[in-house]
Amino acid sequence: MLLFIILFLQEGLDSIEKDLSVSEIAEESTILVLRLMMETICPDGGMTDEGIVRDAYVSTIEEMEQSLDIPFKDVSEKVLIFFLERFVTNLIFNRILNDIGNKITNLPETVESIHAVEQQIKTYLHDTVVEALAESQLDLSRISHDEIESVVRKIYQQTFKLLQHRGGLR
Repeated sequence: MLLFIILFLQEGLDSIEKDLSVSEIAEESTILVLRLMMETICPDGGMTDEGIVRDAYVSTIEEMEQSLDIPFKDVSEKVLIFFLERFVTNLIFNRILNDIGNKITNLPETVESIHAVEQQIKTYLHDTVVEALAESQLDLSRISHDEIESVVRKIYQQTFKLLQHRGGLR
């Protein structure tokens, strides 16, 4: 995801079209373009981790559907950064749920309670991801393609470090 944001910021629409092997995406809905990117970013099937990434990506598109319902040429850097923040939040949330898995002994009694707990966790995680991104002082317009994997790892590690600190763990 970060690769596409960087490509878009540094090289514009043409680079995205070339990378996705599609043409004339400028007028297409941002939702459609992000769905096309999904096949490259997180292909269908595979290991549990790949499923977690794909689910996080789909959830992010669904959560942001209203703000993404614009032509791709009109999407702002701010919206793409927010999409990245939400994606990382959902990814961490899904990994936490996967890690907890069968270890939960008490579940809330209603579906509404479950959704409320999920929303609280996602809000907490999103705030932490935003803080981790701010602390890293990244300038996405200056990141090279070779640095992307280490940048994502750094954001992920910083987020978990902040979560551990907030939880009183060292």
